[in-house]
Amino acid sequence: MSADIGKSIKQIREQRDLNQRELAKYAGISNVTVCKIEQGVLTPSLKTTIRIANVVAMQS
Repeated sequence: MSADIGKSIKQIREQRDLNQRELAKYAGISNVTVCKIEQGVLTPSLKTTIRIANVVAMQS
């Protein structure tokens, strides 16, 4: 399941022309965290998921 979330985040991030560092900066998380989420190594907390969603929503 975390791999699916990570793939979705990566796909949306790339559609919004954001790199991992930009997403991390705007979401207030580390770029290592973004990388681990996208790789499916780490499942984001609800708080982190909301932060990421808010960033990509603003970039549309």
